[in-house]
Amino acid sequence: MKYLALILSLILSLFGGPAAAQDLASRNAVLGCLTSVDTGTTWNQCLTLMFSTCDADGIGTRDHAECLLTLREDWRLDMVARQSDVLRVVTPQGSGDLAELLAAWPTYKEQKCVAVSEQKAEISAIAARLGCEISEMVLISSEFQACIDGRSTEVYCVHAK
Repeated sequence: MKYLALILSLILSLFGGPAAAQDLASRNAVLGCLTSVDTGTTWNQCLTLMFSTCDADGIGTRDHAECLLTLREDWRLDMVARQSDVLRVVTPQGSGDLAELLAAWPTYKEQKCVAVSEQKAEISAIAARLGCEISEMVLISSEFQACIDGRSTEVYCVHAK
């Protein structure tokens, strides 16, 4: 499982071109959806928005997995950019607290997403794992945006004066 993404990307490079990326407006729409999950939207509606760029690719197919790889990279970059924005607004103590939280996150994500993928078979297992990883990155991006906007109650999110 450790080399699953690398193997998949090598296989996919043999079978097709790059998938469509999810633009900033689409990612912001997903984050907006998440802010109103308890007051007007559902998690499933947000998931639909989150994965809409890959809908046409037939779930579990190679094209779908390729699209999910691209989508995962879009969200990884989004998460990193929002993290930089958070680090600019929080206190030094908050930066340290955030660093501790983020140090544990890769292990958590790996364990969770491996468990999700083990419930599926072959290529759909790959899609399940990628979908799980994307969802986890989206949730962190959402939390980072909440911190930037002053809506977060997380301990690290104390804005510097």
